[in-house]
Amino acid sequence: MALQSSGAISMSDVNVELGKSSTTQINLGNTDVRDLFSAASGAISLASDGYGATGDVAGQTVWQYFAYGNYQYQYYSWNVPSGVTSICVLCVGGGGGGGRASGGNIGPQGGSGGGLAYENNIAVTPGELMTIRVGWGGRSGNSTSTTGGGGGESALLRGTNSGTVLVRAYGGRGGIRQTTGRQSGGQGGSTLGYDGGGDGGFGGYGKSNQAGGAGGGAGGYSGNGGSGGTGNNNQNQTGGSGGGGGGGEADSNGSGGGGGVGLLGQGSSGAATGNLSGSSGAGGNGGSGGSAGTISSGGAGGPGGNYGGGGGTDEDDSFNDGGRGGAGAVRIIWGSGRAYPSTNTADV
Repeated sequence: MALQSSGAISMSDVNVELGKSSTTQINLGNTDVRDLFSAASGAISLASDGYGATGDVAGQTVWQYFAYGNYQYQYYSWNVPSGVTSICVLCVGGGGGGGRASGGNIGPQGGSGGGLAYENNIAVTPGELMTIRVGWGGRSGNSTSTTGGGGGESALLRGTNSGTVLVRAYGGRGGIRQTTGRQSGGQGGSTLGYDGGGDGGFGGYGKSNQAGGAGGGAGGYSGNGGSGGTGNNNQNQTGGSGGGGGGGEADSNGSGGGGGVGLLGQGSSGAATGNLSGSSGAGGNGGSGGSAGTISSGGAGGPGGNYGGGGGTDEDDSFNDGGRGGAGAVRIIWGSGRAYPSTNTADV
């Protein structure tokens, strides 16, 4: 919205453009009025200076929280800024943690990637209270619990933490110490009915007498994260799609974490690595500027990349922990002509 380009402009019109009640008492010297009219000092003429002025100033805010648990999240309160009446929201769920290898020829499952979801043009009121949930990464499978922790959901809610969910993305699932099966990724995007996004990638299969599975990649803006590799020869590893993270590499000496996804809009997808490392599983490539998963090293599975990559695992005969999942995140942008997946979504 913007003020008219001809004719008389009233103080009521100015109030509405600033997201206030039309009857609010203001004067032309108020800071928000001067910002609207782009006049730091001096006289302001309603008859001409305000033509085409808009209170819809571009802005953004980001939340991230680096802790690791089991389907947990951190929450924050946020008040919509003055003059903002529409927002675009991006959520990435935390990645699942890789399972623990505890001997017995059991190569555990890798953690799956967190989902990504975005929703554009959500109507809001200046000053309105919102609650943000930021998903934790799933904890490593360990000696207390060999199953990796699930990644927490990331979401925006209207009002308090018990309010209406406006958009959310689910975290990836933690890997289990078993020789069959794999974990599906956290849901996001059109799966949940939002404007866009994708599901996290599968964690690699558990397999008898071979490497544990690698972590799945985070979901993309218009596709899913890549699947983590399986077994000593890195079977089933795939790259991400639609800007998502690539799955990690499986290797006979350990498996890497899945690639994460960036928050600044859709970019290149994380390609599959193939058999890169030769002695220990490499991390999956990040998508859309997200960080790569970490190589398996030091007797533990590789952690997932930020944001939303699933954790890898160690080889079947070891007694070592899985890798933790990548953290989740929420980013909100506003301003004229801005929208996910990639329309003026840069860091401004």
